[in-house]
Amino acid sequence: MIPNLDGYEAKLRRVDENIADLRRIVKAVKDNEPFQIGNKFDPEGRKLDSPFLPVQRNIFFAKNVKPMPHELGIRVGEIMYGLRSALDNLAFRVWHLNGRTDVPPKIEFPIYMSQVKLDDARIRIKRWERIDPAHFATMCSFQPYVTGGANYAKEPLWILHELCNIDKHRAIPVSFWTFIGADIAVSAITRDPLRARVEIEVLGSEVEEGAHLYATTMFGRAPGTESNMKGKVKSLLCFGTSCGDAKSMPVFDVVMDARNYINDNVFAAFRPLFL
Repeated sequence: MIPNLDGYEAKLRRVDENIADLRRIVKAVKDNEPFQIGNKFDPEGRKLDSPFLPVQRNIFFAKNVKPMPHELGIRVGEIMYGLRSALDNLAFRVWHLNGRTDVPPKIEFPIYMSQVKLDDARIRIKRWERIDPAHFATMCSFQPYVTGGANYAKEPLWILHELCNIDKHRAIPVSFWTFIGADIAVSAITRDPLRARVEIEVLGSEVEEGAHLYATTMFGRAPGTESNMKGKVKSLLCFGTSCGDAKSMPVFDVVMDARNYINDNVFAAFRPLFL
């Protein structure tokens, strides 16, 4: 067998196709109005009242929320497993770099949270014992505890590892979450700007029936004052509350971070060995 990266590159192309498909599916779901936004007066806002600066607070909440299509979580899982498989394919090819022609035992690209865990796996499983030590050291340089230190749980490879484990047993839970877009601006339309202003606050909720999404607070009640909001509060497809360290993180941000990290860093480190 002549070592090459054809398998890795084919898997990555398939991942890119699945990402494009997922974007189309999410757009179709959002175009179908997956939820509506209601508005109600918040009596708790009066606790901020003063004789000089009365307050009116309104809460915007989710209503008529449609069930999240099960297909979305399955598609996300396929993408994450495609990336994991691309890494394992790379490890398989690295095995053959020294002229080996045999088929290795079960082999995978290591992803561990600590040096202790990795060392234990090397002794107990003996999965990488015949990989060139220099090549294995390169793999180790991308371990989440190396690249992220104490914040290893936020590293792309660790999040990939966690989500793949979730996907083994169930579809990865995803849902819409609300965020303030950079184009959002809230102001008070008033003839007396010194006596009226408006602020907006994202309440950081997952979109489910009745969930509070954001609130606007008007300080002051000058005659004729109205609130004016430009732009839209955005809803993004995010990982659900049971997704560990990926909770509430935007799906496409996580997917693209993992995809680009693997291709631009891990793959790039090994590519010269196959030229």
